[in-house]
Amino acid sequence: MVFDSFAYLAFLLLAWAGAVLLRKRSATAWLVLASYFFYSLAAWWYPLLLLGVSAAAWFCGNAARGAGNGPRRKLAAGIGIALTLAPLLAFKYGGQWLAAGRGAGIWQDPQPWVMPLGLSFYALQAIAWLVDCARGDIAERPPLMRFLLFFSFFPKLSAGPILRHDDFFSASRRAALDSNVLWNAALLFTHGVFKKVVIADNAALAANALFAAPETTGPLALFGVLAYSMQIYCDFAGYTDMALASGLLLGIRLPRNFHWPYLATNPAEFWRRWHITLSHWLRDYVYLALPGIRRRRALPVYGGLLLTMLVCGLWHGSTLPFAVWGLYWGVLMLAYRLLQPRLERLWHAAILPEWALTVAAVAMMQALTAAGWIFFRAESLSQAGRVFASIAGGGWVLPASAALTEQQLLVAILLTGFWLFQWKALHAPLLHNLEARPWHPAGVAWVLLLLSLAAVFRVPNAVPFLYFRF
Repeated sequence: MVFDSFAYLAFLLLAWAGAVLLRKRSATAWLVLASYFFYSLAAWWYPLLLLGVSAAAWFCGNAARGAGNGPRRKLAAGIGIALTLAPLLAFKYGGQWLAAGRGAGIWQDPQPWVMPLGLSFYALQAIAWLVDCARGDIAERPPLMRFLLFFSFFPKLSAGPILRHDDFFSASRRAALDSNVLWNAALLFTHGVFKKVVIADNAALAANALFAAPETTGPLALFGVLAYSMQIYCDFAGYTDMALASGLLLGIRLPRNFHWPYLATNPAEFWRRWHITLSHWLRDYVYLALPGIRRRRALPVYGGLLLTMLVCGLWHGSTLPFAVWGLYWGVLMLAYRLLQPRLERLWHAAILPEWALTVAAVAMMQALTAAGWIFFRAESLSQAGRVFASIAGGGWVLPASAALTEQQLLVAILLTGFWLFQWKALHAPLLHNLEARPWHPAGVAWVLLLLSLAAVFRVPNAVPFLYFRF
């Protein structure tokens, strides 16, 4: 059941009605039941896997909390982490091992292979819970039903955001009846639908055309890469908007996962704005856990950056392009860390106005990010190489007869509006006014306009959410 469907909307309203009518403890049990039912619609055995991971986190986490300071605490947490990692590694990388066993070599696409929906997200959540229990960061044992909801809450189950205990247990409350909250939920959900249905799905057609036939002219290759840059952001951010809106309606505030990442001026800032909950997880449970990092020694820090971003790449997939994409970002992060003092001196000494420097820095980061997306999207390094070759040497003079198709023209218009709307001077006043004036006729008209555009420009064949495959 996808978020941009009438079936999901009906399911969400049913879950909301039940949560409103029931008392707090019963409402929690109702949402757990609804979440497990929602997950079973994808495959009957998915709830069993989710329950197994939740049980490992519950029992091993409580054992670690009650063991006191010593080796027993680490042992209990370690057993829980092993039980959590086992299905993640088996499903995510088992295809590689089977392919290697057949002599096909590693780093190949292991299809066909089943990756349970959402496993990568709630497995990381379980690991964070267990580590926090071992560190003594979790003082009290939560109620069992609340704990099960922490893992299974259906708006975030398929593709995050990745919850931490302090995100969830301190922010849970009753399902919304306040008109202002209902308006914000409706507005956010509509924005998510528009991002997914109008922008991401139409951009997917242009991106897919490029990667299906990467030998093309330079302008068309660049057009396809920019379309994919827009697609992956609007697809994932659209899902997140709908998840956050669903959480608001049900009384649970999920953490923000995106904060205008394409306005970043450097690699470190990009990862503070993009997939924020994953970035924080990698920082707290991979990077800062490495020896020597907290002492800020040069070699551990540099190696830690590369290793952390490699883990980020391999978390997304087990093929070679994902590993290269992770290392690519590791090199960018490392280069920025080495050059940061010099770049800051150049920034302050420049004669150009600050707005011009900001535009130049944002443009540079968008180019570097788009280059990285080529590795991320490509099915092989050779395919990525052909895309780069088309951009660099595919010819930049279009014939006189060349013209954009209607679909390409729509994507070009969406690209122009998307990049312009990124700037705060354009989006901030509009969004502020919409949120500050609940149910105002102008706001209601805006919502109806976006939904109408979604109905008109919806592509004939549904495009799956990109992050469902991870």
